[in-house]
Amino acid sequence: MLYNQNMDKKINYSKYDAGYGFFCAIFVPALITLIFVVLVSIVCSLFKLDVEGVKSNEVYLVFAMLITPISFFISFLLTNK
Repeated sequence: MLYNQNMDKKINYSKYDAGYGFFCAIFVPALITLIFVVLVSIVCSLFKLDVEGVKSNEVYLVFAMLITPISFFISFLLTNK
């Protein structure tokens, strides 16, 4: 249970809220990762870049590693709006 800003009232989650949170935790990271991969592929095809060369780039690797924590944070925000 979470407390609101005044710390005087508990926030209760229903089964629906738990299911929605689980749904967001599973599908939001997958969706954001899919969008990232598609965008990288589109940019590589537009600029005629080697996809494997881009995927071995350090900047790509850093973004790829940051996608999961950022997307879990987004799913947390969606769940607890």
